[in-house]
Amino acid sequence: MSSHVKDLLTLEGEAFVRAAYLTLLGREPDPGGLGNYVRELNAGVRKLAILSKLRNSDEGRRHRATLRGYRGAQVRQWLHARAEGSGRVSPSLTRTTSDDGVWLDVLGILDGVDKASLRGEIHCSWDYLRHYAHALRIYRDEAINVIEIGVAAGASLKMWLRYFSRATVVGVDIDPACAALSGGRAVIKTGSQDDKIFMTEVARAYPPSIVIDDGSHLATHIIRSFETLFPLLLSGGTYIVEDLVFHFACKGEEAVAIQPFKGQPDDRVFDYFARLVAAKAAHVTQIKSAGEDFNRIYASIDSICVVGGALIIKKRASRGLSKYMAMFEDELRTRVATEPSRYDYFVTRYAEFLIIYEYQVQRAVQLLEELLVRQPDHVMAQKLLYKALISSGRPEEASKVMKGLAEVEQDVTVPATYLPEQMVYPHR
Repeated sequence: MSSHVKDLLTLEGEAFVRAAYLTLLGREPDPGGLGNYVRELNAGVRKLAILSKLRNSDEGRRHRATLRGYRGAQVRQWLHARAEGSGRVSPSLTRTTSDDGVWLDVLGILDGVDKASLRGEIHCSWDYLRHYAHALRIYRDEAINVIEIGVAAGASLKMWLRYFSRATVVGVDIDPACAALSGGRAVIKTGSQDDKIFMTEVARAYPPSIVIDDGSHLATHIIRSFETLFPLLLSGGTYIVEDLVFHFACKGEEAVAIQPFKGQPDDRVFDYFARLVAAKAAHVTQIKSAGEDFNRIYASIDSICVVGGALIIKKRASRGLSKYMAMFEDELRTRVATEPSRYDYFVTRYAEFLIIYEYQVQRAVQLLEELLVRQPDHVMAQKLLYKALISSGRPEEASKVMKGLAEVEQDVTVPATYLPEQMVYPHR
């Protein structure tokens, strides 16, 4: 059943009550409970009130079900009720994911965060948050760890705790006074981002899905933190480097990269990350002039997004081949009915995917053998079957397929598509 409150709130009457019982208590409602709650709904009792009763009942507490978005919905209902009572315009209880950029920016403005779009009494305004929402909203109701380097007065710490309903937000700062902000889901660690041992200990204690570097802004610190923490970022995680504007200066009408801090090594943040961006744009799998550690980091980067003043770097996640397979199977069932004349082509595409990515190759063998029963002279199916049998450790059967191809003077090599010289295929 649904585990997000917004899905439950779209249901009505008995359907809502049944779904609420299954989600929060793990069972069907008894006749008495079903009738009672349906009568309450008909009498005007809010759905959230009923969810609260079930969730906070003895049975609900024992079941301990997770209902994502519940806390946020309660807050919005409270604001709605207050607005109605005061005559102000009431906010909607329903907020879609497309509103996330606005919502996160509103949180930042109210909490006095310089990442938001309003300056006012804040010394600067970077307008990052509408971009961050697109990258981070998938984590909003997940039990993750967020590491933010740079705590100061704790404005962004409060904002992240509001935005991420279940996250542990770990603030790192060299100022011991920041420890006073620790409590609940907020954890403060005192130390320097330049200390590799310290930062490694923090990341191992709180394996991060998100890292935000809003620390010293020193080039050496930014680079060292990235090289320490990005390898420890969880699969599919997001790493953000902020305030790159400090590492540029205007020369005439152009902005040029600089090392802005006196007495610091001539490491340039832009040069470091530009190298990664260029390699991604060229789709290379290895930077030949770089060392092993740098290439290991590069290989684990999925994407780099440049926004005004910041970088959003996504770590590569597992391709999730089991999910691919399930979706292929579902799509084939649909297409056999809607496009039967092209079904055999679809089968060869699916089989080739399984063979190339070396996943459930036996399923590819099965599909191709079934296809060849229908079309014994299907050359591509024979070529793919040959590869699948070799991959499955069945050389004798593969040689029979090869013999049949030889009789019709067909090369067993599957035609290769054009690939840039520097790109390795298949994609991992």
